[in-house]
Amino acid sequence: MDIDTLMKHALVIIAVTVSLGLAGLFAHGYYQRNLAVEQSSGLAMSATTRLLVDWDVQTVREFASEALLARETAEATQRRYTPIGRRLGTLQEIHDIRYELDMPAWWQLGGTARATYNMRARFEAETATIRVDLVRQQGQWRIDAFDVAPPAIAS
Repeated sequence: MDIDTLMKHALVIIAVTVSLGLAGLFAHGYYQRNLAVEQSSGLAMSATTRLLVDWDVQTVREFASEALLARETAEATQRRYTPIGRRLGTLQEIHDIRYELDMPAWWQLGGTARATYNMRARFEAETATIRVDLVRQQGQWRIDAFDVAPPAIAS
């Protein structure tokens, strides 16, 4: 074999190795994103269902991020949800669920993953819009904000 043939073989081997490495990185990123969607949606739907059925604010606080716990006391959370729960009545269904996921790329070490879930919930009295903001802290998804917005009361 001459030197040109050896160089061609070496370049092919390098190209294949780089291609396989890149494919592996993309596959890992795809897997991580799907895992993040599965985990975050599980928390968002579980917490939303538990809160809207029982109106137990401990549900939100149990899965709250450090930032949410720091900005809102248990009493403030209770004052916020109790009147809404009385006004809306019994939960009938949750529908029109949409999400956005913001995950840092594999090379962005220390980046924070965030997810936002928007949905509609039909209650006995009316329909409300629900927004759940999640943040991943120390490998666990946490609720960073939880808002229930019934339609404005006509004056």
